Amino acid sequence: MIRGQKVWLRPWERADLPARATWLRDAGVMRTLDEPAPIGAAQEERWFEEQLAQQGKEWYRFAVCRLGEEGPIGAVMLGPIDWRNGSAELGIYIGETDEWGKGYGTDTLNALVDFGLGELRLERIWLRVLDSNARAIRSYEKAGFVAEGTLRHLLHQHGRWVDGIQMSLLRDEWTALPRPKGWELGGEPG
Repeated sequence: MIRGQKVWLRPWERADLPARATWLRDAGVMRTLDEPAPIGAAQEERWFEEQLAQQGKEWYRFAVCRLGEEGPIGAVMLGPIDWRNGSAELGIYIGETDEWGKGYGTDTLNALVDFGLGELRLERIWLRVLDSNARAIRSYEKAGFVAEGTLRHLLHQHGRWVDGIQMSLLRDEWTALPRPKGWELGGEPG
């Protein structure tokens, strides 16, 4: 499994779906995402089956868990992966809102970036973030991501247009980061 200093990432299990569905119905969580409206049980089941079929091919999707615990507190994904050009999009959210501001998001980013740029040997990982999500932007910057540009009117949310920011991290920038990589942390994650 993939581990950070505070979290470990594991494949999704069917038993995790109720937690994920709850997060995607939470207005606070949804305000931070450029995702569609909440989904029903049948759609959630289809998502689960599709992510199982795609895992390790064009996508990697993981449940985020605190070290020493099995229950998920969030979600992270890498994909679709452009293997030819060594590039992939990253998406993340901490669904348990009482865990916001505790460093789990930044640690999750670091763990997944180590996996993508280290183990998968990608050249570039990129993401989109709503410009109103200052907490996430700070987290991405702490993890080494650099703003590339503004995505104007990315999303229509609550009756107004919201801009986004595209950010990326390149392999050479990641290599130069002064922090331990996931494989240097040792120990069992769960």
